Amino acid sequence: MQLLDDLFKLYDVKIFEFVNLSGGWINDKYLITDSNRKQYVLKELSLKKFPQKYFSILCETVKLQKELYDNDFLVPNVIPNNKNELISNFSNGKYYFLQEYIKGISKKNNELSIIEINDIAFNLALLHKYLKSKSIKSFKSPFLSYKSIEVLKKEFDDRVKQIASDTRKEYKKELELHSKIINDIENSNILNKTNLQLIHGDFTPDNIILDNGHVKSFIDFELCRVNTKLQDIGRIILSTCMENNTLIKKKLLSFINGYSKVYNLDVKMISLAIKFVWINEVNIWIQERYFRNYNPPKVEKFISEIQWISNNWFSLEDIIKDVIYSG
Repeated sequence: MQLLDDLFKLYDVKIFEFVNLSGGWINDKYLITDSNRKQYVLKELSLKKFPQKYFSILCETVKLQKELYDNDFLVPNVIPNNKNELISNFSNGKYYFLQEYIKGISKKNNELSIIEINDIAFNLALLHKYLKSKSIKSFKSPFLSYKSIEVLKKEFDDRVKQIASDTRKEYKKELELHSKIINDIENSNILNKTNLQLIHGDFTPDNIILDNGHVKSFIDFELCRVNTKLQDIGRIILSTCMENNTLIKKKLLSFINGYSKVYNLDVKMISLAIKFVWINEVNIWIQERYFRNYNPPKVEKFISEIQWISNNWFSLEDIIKDVIYSG
């Protein structure tokens, strides 16, 4: 197999076992065990989901991951090749990088303990603090960029134009809500009041490795981007503190306590964080086709979260207050 030959030449890895890993929507990845039973992950830097011009930013995400590891953050170490390069061009024309394999588990949102949620929040805040100090210049791109009100309006108009005679009523009703929300975003000017920095960009339980009740590693930095840290906060709150479209008090308080060890996190910030998830993800998850077909459970969960935000947009602060201060 040419991939194995290339791996040996580029990294001098004596391979004992080579297994294709499933679950990567961005790239192909392989679990490698060497003759000393040490394990690595070989990840492709794929452009299947990205425009060609985004490749340079993908390379920057790998460099950033290595830098984070070298500064004692909980991320996998990226292994340089024989030329001391972090990214290798294989003979199949594809680009890969090699990182250490982190043993541990990822948990579903309803499986996470209070202690684990607290530790996730604390380590996320530490990550945000470090990323805040990083220059955003090399990560600027029109793809996955921070949205302006003009972009939100255009995305909305494009969805409206796609309405046809057979469009589902549920989808039309959803767009009616979106029109009111976009007007509120424009009137409140929240898009221009938020500080931008580098964020993880894909901060879900799938990308958090746990061991003995604590964070062992954050993984998958390929969607690292210039945005507000509120996106990471809102996404992980929805993914860890909400069950059946209800925020769970003890989980939310645990997250607040963990994050607030580094940065203050209050009701208003949490409300804004959840709103920024809507701003960044509504065009991904609220599509007409999703209202026609069966959706995988994970997709259905994201759709349900965005719909919950839409339905509660104008009362989010009150809902969060009620959760935190109830009882």
